[in-house]
Amino acid sequence: MTRTSILNFILAVNLLVPSIVCAQDSGEKTINDAMNAVAEGDYLHAISLIESRDEDREKFSDIRGMLYSFVGDWERADKLRPSAARKYEVSVPNDFQLTPALEAIAREAHGRQLVIINEAHDAPEHRAFIARLAEILRKDGFSFYAIETLSEDPRALSQRGFPLIPTGFYSCEPRFGDLVRDVLRLGFTPVSYEEEDVKEFNNPIESINAREQSQCRNLVQRVFSKNPKARLLVHVGLDHVMEQRRKVDGDEISWLAARLKQATGIDPVTIDQITQLRPPHDGHTQPAVALNAQGQTFVGGPYRGFVDLQVYHPPTKTVTGRPNWLLSDKSRRVVEIPSELEAGSARVLVQAFYANEGPNAVPADQVLLDPGGLRPALSLRPGSYRIVSQDESGNRTAIKQIDVD
Repeated sequence: MTRTSILNFILAVNLLVPSIVCAQDSGEKTINDAMNAVAEGDYLHAISLIESRDEDREKFSDIRGMLYSFVGDWERADKLRPSAARKYEVSVPNDFQLTPALEAIAREAHGRQLVIINEAHDAPEHRAFIARLAEILRKDGFSFYAIETLSEDPRALSQRGFPLIPTGFYSCEPRFGDLVRDVLRLGFTPVSYEEEDVKEFNNPIESINAREQSQCRNLVQRVFSKNPKARLLVHVGLDHVMEQRRKVDGDEISWLAARLKQATGIDPVTIDQITQLRPPHDGHTQPAVALNAQGQTFVGGPYRGFVDLQVYHPPTKTVTGRPNWLLSDKSRRVVEIPSELEAGSARVLVQAFYANEGPNAVPADQVLLDPGGLRPALSLRPGSYRIVSQDESGNRTAIKQIDVD
């Protein structure tokens, strides 16, 4: 994951070219240092670095929110969510009804070759949904999983069976880490497609188009040129899912989905997870799409006309500091943090690692302990774990090994 990719994140969530210029003009070293800290697994230290620049706290709120989502602090991440994201809210017309999203996508994807689904980089619930979708698609014959964040040899990842911190930037987040574990367990072949050496242009739109073209070329060469009948799930961020060209400030962007559609002749099933309902519907308790009596799908907001389906996640509530969608996962257990672990006078990051994975693996779960604050529970699958404490400087203390039944 490069500095350019992080700045592309800022651009994507704001959809404003000047945000890149601002980030480059001030605080570039802080961003690089924070990224390097994440690359070392020092999540809390990365947050401390970003927050150390008081003069740039507002400017870096996007990155702060993303990093808080990495450490399991949903409430802080949600509060820091970019104001631009508020325009991703829609009201569903009265003649459309909410229906379970997984069932609707399964029907749409049956017999198709290409499914492209997006995520917000500060919304781990999107990754949890993709994990559930991947299981359904695998049963239907999908066998390739393309992951934008992947920066290591996919063959090494497949052989190992679990992600390491250096596997990718976004996959350092625990829900993303478990998503990668799940697709490997299901037998998907992982595919990397990010282009790290795209030429930078003076016009950021040209840079975006160059990156999209490189990503498209990589997927065509690594999947469809070798296996024209391949069935591929592509996991992208934000607007890469758009299958039509889009005008931005007088320029035109052809995102990845549009380029893949043109390059392969395959009509993809494109799915947006960014858009939210306004106001929330009564009884909206699971990810849903909106269908009318004729089976037509409603898509609203900025993605209208650019994607096939729109998944609306229910409002998130927190229970003892954790999101309800995580604690209600029946494949997981709620596990109290060991009593000997206290925050003291400074924040502490509590991490749970699978006992059979190395020290550089992506945590299975992690939570922040604030001095005098709540003691949020861990959410873990049955198995053996080692519990580690990490302070704001990145120093680690092994606490104990636990078994979860």
